[in-house]
Amino acid sequence: FGVATLDEAKQVVKQQIIAETNMTWDKILALLASEGATEDMFWEEYGLTEEVFEPFTCSGWEVICNNKEVTNPGPIFESINGVPVTTIGEQAFCECTSLTSITLPDSITTIGNFAFYGCTSLASIDLSKCTNLTSIKSTKIFNNCDSLTSIILPKGLITIGTEVFKDCTSLASIDLPESITTIGEYAFSGCTSLASIDLSKCTNLTTIGKQAFCECTS
Repeated sequence: FGVATLDEAKQVVKQQIIAETNMTWDKILALLASEGATEDMFWEEYGLTEEVFEPFTCSGWEVICNNKEVTNPGPIFESINGVPVTTIGEQAFCECTSLTSITLPDSITTIGNFAFYGCTSLASIDLSKCTNLTSIKSTKIFNNCDSLTSIILPKGLITIGTEVFKDCTSLASIDLPESITTIGEYAFSGCTSLASIDLSKCTNLTTIGKQAFCECTS
């Protein structure tokens, strides 16, 4: 491998991928070959194949997974090689139907469109440490997470965007932080188990978008 162990070879490949700004699958294969590693090894380590790979730009480190068999999002570190993890990329865990829970580090500032869309086993989301996450405004981030019962939002959150929690049919209640100013269109639409929501502490709330709570039949 040019290095002492297989584990070290994996780390060399990983570090080069993190440093790359315009990664392609061919570049990944070339990196693997240069370290004597194999495509099968990369699948075992990261759950990544050409079929689920999408080109990404490393800004800190965008999480790229898109593996429907993932049960625990291990790649979400607070930092990688001293570079903070700031972004969960678009569709990063889209339709990971075995994923059951998420806890994100405090360095996260952005969650992309459809990042956790259709994670049908996802029961809990803990964003309490994400003090730099002031806006969840990307489209359909947690849409169709129909097992979701628990959400802990960061205290400094200002915006919940369009369709973020749409069709989370098991969500029965949610505590909104006092900092909230905007709830986007269809944000909780189709949350058919949502029985109560307390806005009395949301003294900064100025906007509730069109049909934000449409079809919340409970």
